[in-house]
Amino acid sequence: MKRLLFVISALSAILCTPLSAVVPVCHLGGPTAMNPHRQLAEGETFATTDRPLVVNLRFKPTKEHPEQVGECMLPAGTAVAQKDGVLQWVLECGNDEVNRNIPVGPKPTPTPQPTSTPEPKKIVEVILTSVPTPSPTTIPATIGPQPTPTATPSPTATATPTSKLQFGLTGGVSRNAYSGPIMDRDICEIKSWGLFAGVAYGDPNRLFGRLTFMAVLVGDSSSSSYICPNCGTVTIASRGMKVLGGNIELVGLLGPTTWKLQPTLSIGGGAGVVTGQADRYVTRNGSIMLQHVGADELLGYKIQGHGGGGVGLAWHASSQTMLELGAKYMYPYGYSVGITLTKWLGKK
Repeated sequence: MKRLLFVISALSAILCTPLSAVVPVCHLGGPTAMNPHRQLAEGETFATTDRPLVVNLRFKPTKEHPEQVGECMLPAGTAVAQKDGVLQWVLECGNDEVNRNIPVGPKPTPTPQPTSTPEPKKIVEVILTSVPTPSPTTIPATIGPQPTPTATPSPTATATPTSKLQFGLTGGVSRNAYSGPIMDRDICEIKSWGLFAGVAYGDPNRLFGRLTFMAVLVGDSSSSSYICPNCGTVTIASRGMKVLGGNIELVGLLGPTTWKLQPTLSIGGGAGVVTGQADRYVTRNGSIMLQHVGADELLGYKIQGHGGGGVGLAWHASSQTMLELGAKYMYPYGYSVGITLTKWLGKK
C-alpha cells in the first residue's frame, strides 16, 4: 500500500511539473539549439508558435557519442520557418540534421471573458418643496414701467485657426559663373544663365519647398581643358550647351513672421540632360586638331547633377506676393545671384 501511494505521488509530481522545468528551452549556442539564421527556401515563410512545442533533435554523431538524441522546448511566440503549416527547420548549431516535422496549428481564438455587469448607478431623487405663493393682498402694487429682462448672452464660437500651409506658383532667373577645376577637368571657365519655374508649398513666413523645371543656358565663351597622356592638351568649348532638368529646393525664413523683410536660407539640388554642341581642340607637338563633339564633353557627363545653397532676403510685397533676392553657390555652375517671384494661391 505504501508503494502504491509513493507511485501515485511521484506521477502527480511529474504531471504537475511545468513543461519548461522538464524539457530544456531551445536556445542558441547550447546542446539543445535552434538555428534561426538559415536562408528561407522556396515556399517557406516565418510563423510564430502559438504554444510551447517539444522538439526532437538528432545531433551530428561524434566519436565520444556515436548517436545523440535530445529534445528541447520552443516557447510560445517563437519565430520559426514553416511550409504548409509544418515546421521546416529546428537545427542544432553547426549541424545539418533536421528534426521531425511538427504541425503548427492555427492560433487559438481566445475565449471571450464574461464582462462584469456594471453596478447600476444610484439615482438620487431631488424633491423640490414648493414655496407657497403669497396671497394677492400681500403683493405690493408696482407703479411705472416693468424692468426689461436681461438677455443671457450666447456663448461665442471659438474661431478655428486656419492652416498656414499654402500652394503657390514660383519662377525666377539667376546669373552663374565658375572658374576652377571640375572632376577630371583641370581648368573650367563656365558662365551661364539659369531659368526655373514650378510650384511652391509650405508656410510663406517660415518654411516652404519648391519643385521646379530648370534650364541652364551655358554661354559659348565657356570652356574646359585637361591633359591627355596619349593625345596632348584637350580644350572643349561650348557651342549652344543647355542642361534641361528639375530642381528641388527648401527655403527657410528667419525672424518674426510679421516682418515685411525676412532673411532666408536655402538648400537644394537636382539634375538635367546635357544638350547642344561643343568644339574639341587637341594640341599636340605644336599642331591643333578640331573636332565637333556633343556638349556633354565639356564636363564629361550626359546627365549633369547640381547642388548647393545660399542666403537671401525675402520681401512680402502683399499677402499673396513674395519677391526674393538671393546669392548662392551651386556646383558645378558656381556662384550666382538671382531673383525669384512667388505667387501664393491662398490667403494669409
